[in-house]
Amino acid sequence: MALPCFSQINLTFKQQEFLDLSWTENEHQYQKLSFKNTSNRTLILDTIISNYPEVIIRKPQLAKNLRFKDTLLSKTNYFLILKWSTWNQSGDFTKKIKLSFHFKNHKPIIKTFQFAGYIKRPAKLSFDSLVHNVGPIPEGPPYEFKFRFENTGSVPVTINKVRSSCGCLVPYWDKEEVLPGEYGMIKGIFHTKKRVGYFYKSMTITTNAHTKRFGANPITLRIKGNVFSKAQKNKDK
Repeated sequence: MALPCFSQINLTFKQQEFLDLSWTENEHQYQKLSFKNTSNRTLILDTIISNYPEVIIRKPQLAKNLRFKDTLLSKTNYFLILKWSTWNQSGDFTKKIKLSFHFKNHKPIIKTFQFAGYIKRPAKLSFDSLVHNVGPIPEGPPYEFKFRFENTGSVPVTINKVRSSCGCLVPYWDKEEVLPGEYGMIKGIFHTKKRVGYFYKSMTITTNAHTKRFGANPITLRIKGNVFSKAQKNKDK
């Protein structure tokens, strides 16, 4: 009966220390690990086990064409992706992660990786209201409106961009940072000329608030109402 082959095998990683990382709380983080099968033989990968259960490991992919591979060819470059969540984590962090690579007919290879850096709290903001009900307004004069928001987080909030759904709606806002606990304002002008009737417009707000999973960014603000003409006003009298 043939015995399993336990000849010397190795995986050489391009980098095993990742320092000065800057992450954000309540997001999924991804780290690419590039490596090469420096053995003189093809390896058949069975499983990869981590000492951190919360770490999700994506199988090695061939660096050239991104196809999933369980077969690691000799002298060939690959990479794998580590994924984990920073849910309810903030401040300085240091992690040592051990990955155990198990192969068919070969002893496992154990590699240690160190991750260190800082997890910052995300920006947070809350609007008094997301909808501004104008009601009936006369045609002709531009109508000015505003939306107030509060920085409810622990870091400054910045409004990066405001995009309106119509050229008749012109937004403007302060470009300065809004500090924690303070209030900011997004204002706009709705041009009523030749806009008689009911209207329902929106503005899309892009901020520095976290976006990948738990954030509410971009934010949509809406303005609605009814523009009446001078003829309608005189008729109602």
